[in-house]
Amino acid sequence: MKKGEIAITIGGQTSGYPRGLPIGTVARDVTSGGSVARNAELRPIVDLDSLDVVKVLKYKSPLAP
Repeated sequence: MKKGEIAITIGGQTSGYPRGLPIGTVARDVTSGGSVARNAELRPIVDLDSLDVVKVLKYKSPLAP
């Protein structure tokens, strides 16, 4: 992970979100030493305060019955 890279949802069977949705850009790496998992501070893809219209998409998670 490098500053400026785009973070996307990974999807899959254990996720409640579809794969490949861009959610933000890496603003700062906040990794703890020796950890396999990586953490980062993200900046949202859009300015949420400037939204006038939002479209809600229905997504049936693979976890749903």
